[in-house]
Amino acid sequence: MLHEVYVRLLTGMFLFWNSARLLTYVPAIAMLLKKDADVRSHSLLTWGCWTLSNATFALMLLEQNHGIPDRMFWMNGSNTLMCLLTFSVILARRRQMRAAWSAEAQTSCGPPDFAAVAHGQTTGHAPAGPPHSWTGLAAVEEVDGEGRV
Repeated sequence: MLHEVYVRLLTGMFLFWNSARLLTYVPAIAMLLKKDADVRSHSLLTWGCWTLSNATFALMLLEQNHGIPDRMFWMNGSNTLMCLLTFSVILARRRQMRAAWSAEAQTSCGPPDFAAVAHGQTTGHAPAGPPHSWTGLAAVEEVDGEGRV
């Protein structure tokens, strides 16, 4: 009797907190969809692992229930879809940024300003900063006093 109460309570907590987790994806995805979002700090490896982890757990639950989906299966399936959506948004935004960088590289002599590209601007030169400062994905070394390489 006591074990049944424990299992019901545990199941309820699992469903509640995983439902809350589903809602927490929404602001992250909304932020990633903003025009000036900088997606470089979001790891495709992390989101890919979370997607596969949730999918594997959902399939394990389905297997343990002899192919009959239960609430926990659907919850993990939903988390899988939200992780996959986030992964897809990051991947699409990175491709957009790479296309902007490529277009910028064809029209300028210096590396693009990654922050400006993320904000939809094009400059043609990296921003001024201390020598060996990191700007996005490329190391920028200041050659002259104006921050150009």
